[in-house]
Amino acid sequence: PKPRWAGGGVSEDGGERLSTDTARSIDTKTVSQRANTLQRLHEHLKKIKTKGGVGQQTAQFVKSVALKQAVRCLASIDDTVWVASRDGSIHVRDAMSGELNATFGIKFGDSKEAKKFFVNTIIRRNNLVWLGSSEGFLVNYEIRHKFEEPSEYVQVGSALVHSAGILCGAIDHEHYWTGGQDSQIVQDGDINRKLLAHKGWVRAMVHDSENGELWTCAEDGIRVWHVPVLESISESIAHMPKTKGGEVL
Repeated sequence: PKPRWAGGGVSEDGGERLSTDTARSIDTKTVSQRANTLQRLHEHLKKIKTKGGVGQQTAQFVKSVALKQAVRCLASIDDTVWVASRDGSIHVRDAMSGELNATFGIKFGDSKEAKKFFVNTIIRRNNLVWLGSSEGFLVNYEIRHKFEEPSEYVQVGSALVHSAGILCGAIDHEHYWTGGQDSQIVQDGDINRKLLAHKGWVRAMVHDSENGELWTCAEDGIRVWHVPVLESISESIAHMPKTKGGEVL
């Protein structure tokens, strides 16, 4: 039997049939209309990109930077990007060109030689930068700007603040926090100011400045803390909510 709508005339249900020629012309017209619409859209986006404005907010691939070693983490700092390399050093690159401005390692104690330092997180406030390592060390750098000269990066402190690797960090205008593989959260690099409740690696955290809260996550879920932390571990534990360490989500 003939396929329905194959020929002209009236269909079995009384509706008007369309001939195959008519159907073909409609399909061709539809395709043509869509092509014209896409062409107009392309021209519109091209104009926006040329004039600036909304088009500038569209994510676009700009450039690539070839590296000898894989990257552990990175952070945008002023007009540079600090790259923590798997070779155990920090590479400071120009944010516009990608060119390498400086490379440095970490010094511990009275040692004058830099050692390999495997960084998992970088946090910054004003001219101070903290680097958290896979060994639990927190190293503090100061950025010293010079007029018409490259900035100088000076190590001003280091301390072992976690008994295992530091995995993440968060910061506000006055305090900073780090979380690690030891399931602990340490405030301001002070081992006497901790939040103890997670059971598992603390993998990520973010500070909510509007509500004065710190959100942390580990294998056992998300916890929300009121910060800053009290003066000592004992006071912090004594004042924990009944949920044993912040609101559990």
